[in-house]
Amino acid sequence: YAKELPVGPGGVKRIVANDLDENAVAHMKRNFAHNDLSGERVQAINSCANAHMYSRRAKGHGGLGQMAYDVIDLDPYGSVSPFVDAAVQAVSDGG
Repeated sequence: YAKELPVGPGGVKRIVANDLDENAVAHMKRNFAHNDLSGERVQAINSCANAHMYSRRAKGHGGLGQMAYDVIDLDPYGSVSPFVDAAVQAVSDGG
């Protein structure tokens, strides 16, 4: 989506792609380079999705509202249900 979504005011600030598999993250990084996408626009991380989203939670004890996401697109292998709580907590107000 990085080449399809607008940049600037009202557009996408940054896209974060995450996978628990290190090999998948390496493929993402090669894909970003192949498509001339800068590290300022896209980031590939190797992390547990829930741990990453909880680390960006918007509110509550230790909440980091300014680090919360505006949009989270979950596309797991299998059911999305294990990730819904973390995703909801990591979305900013109005996101």
